[in-house]
Amino acid sequence: MDHAPEDDESAATAATGSVDALVRQLQSLLSQMQLAEAQTLAAEIVYRFPGQGYARHVLGALNLREGNIVAALPQLKAACNLLADDPEAHNNLGCALQRDNQFAAAEISFRHALNLRADFAQAQQNLGVVLRELGRYQESEIGLRAALALVPEYADACFNLGLTLTRLNQGDAAQQQFDRALQINPNHTHALIALGNARASLGQFGEAENYYLNALSIEPGNLAAWSAIPEIRKMNNNDLDWLRAAMQVLPRCQDLRETSRYHFSMAKFFDDIGDPDQAFQQYRRANDLSKLISPPYQAAQETENGARICTTFNRVRLAQPHPNASLSERPVFIVGMPRSGTSLVEQIVASHSQVTGAGELNFWSNALLQSMPPAPDQDIDALAIAALADSYATLLNQYSSDSLRVIDKAPHNFRNLGLIFSVFPRAKILHLQRNPVDTCLSIYFQDFTNTFSFANDLNNLVHYYRLYQNMMQHWRAVLPASQFLDVPYDALVNDQQGWSRKIIGFLGLDWEPRCIEFQKTVRKVDTASQWQVRQGMYSTSLERWRKYEQHVGPLRELLNQPTNPAPHAESSN
Repeated sequence: MDHAPEDDESAATAATGSVDALVRQLQSLLSQMQLAEAQTLAAEIVYRFPGQGYARHVLGALNLREGNIVAALPQLKAACNLLADDPEAHNNLGCALQRDNQFAAAEISFRHALNLRADFAQAQQNLGVVLRELGRYQESEIGLRAALALVPEYADACFNLGLTLTRLNQGDAAQQQFDRALQINPNHTHALIALGNARASLGQFGEAENYYLNALSIEPGNLAAWSAIPEIRKMNNNDLDWLRAAMQVLPRCQDLRETSRYHFSMAKFFDDIGDPDQAFQQYRRANDLSKLISPPYQAAQETENGARICTTFNRVRLAQPHPNASLSERPVFIVGMPRSGTSLVEQIVASHSQVTGAGELNFWSNALLQSMPPAPDQDIDALAIAALADSYATLLNQYSSDSLRVIDKAPHNFRNLGLIFSVFPRAKILHLQRNPVDTCLSIYFQDFTNTFSFANDLNNLVHYYRLYQNMMQHWRAVLPASQFLDVPYDALVNDQQGWSRKIIGFLGLDWEPRCIEFQKTVRKVDTASQWQVRQGMYSTSLERWRKYEQHVGPLRELLNQPTNPAPHAESSN
């Protein structure tokens, strides 16, 4: 039945009065920190009045606070459409997008918030964090210092600046920021954990554990602190209190990332005490959760990319050094699969007085993306070769200005060897080889969420391992043998001195006995192997997969699987 115009006007007025009253009630609940009641009321308002932007913003923000990103995102997106000029709404949307690993979209939201309010310190800090997630560390530092210029006593900004400075290899400056965060807020558990991680990277594991325990004394349910402890020592049956605490804390965790990390730690506990079945159950749970928050592995795309790299960097192209190439022998590259012994060899070589280990640098993966010609038959720009040589030399100088050799041990550089050789044809390459099932299982047992998309699935590991084998076969066919040294992990463990001498000699250095006692070398190690490389040489990692034989599934085929022909290895384009 049609209403008279005056009836429609009366109904609209009544509805407006009703929603205004509800919004005032919502504001009152928020001011009293009655958050559960506020969330229920906000949901009711959104249901009854879908165009009420404030209620959508509140509902999205409260879902975000609980870690329910799936529920938060649509509400915050709608709120930003309805409240286009509200910087708080755009900032909260950026936080939700960041938690959902949509870093580029989060950057846009944070910048929008700052355009609306230039002195919005929280949005400025959040922008600095997401820039770090995007690998833009210098920009991240600028953004975080801008946040501190707005609010000097901003503990979270100090903490995050410390994390960014860590990525920029400014360890002392990073520690100063962590200490500053604790001066501002003595209960800043994230800063305590960061200081613990810094101690662990230097091999100071007792001090590291004290920082973690200090964080737990402040926040007993802190999953990051609990999960860090098994990573810095071998657990035993005396650590059952740790396990009981883990079982109590875990059900309360709403964050999938933290939950996944904790299952990895529980798996490590069971592995250490010799219960492989319980350990594998926890590893599988951890990896299944990791799949929910990680980009999916694109097997076909990876195969295509590998073929394109091999076709581009073929025998003809690499036969003669590029005229703009650097003849420096300073860079040393340790490549292979992750968990194949790259950290161990770096620690051995970096114990030499004329060598500095720079850890895992991301330089060449980014360089390859920027330098690949549009078609395989097109050359790389000569100026680009010279610029890459200069940029990389500058980067290595940040780690040492006088060492004869500086090590880049990013394992995935096995994909980038064609470009590396084009720029540094005299650089030496150490290629680590380990039992394929041990290698893949060790990757599966590490928390590589958002690091390697292939790491959380055994079938994907098989595919990626075959790709790695094929690419290494290609490089052996097209690069000078004099630049390669294949280092079998098992042989190194069984003949430490013989292989250590061979590696040092291959790099053109005189032997130094300190390379045998590499575990005593004080240097920063930021990889998952930071505890193992401090333990000296041990053989328990050989044939480790046999403890998990009934669980390895598709990995078993790698033991006797012949390597497929290298993609386009003989192309002469």
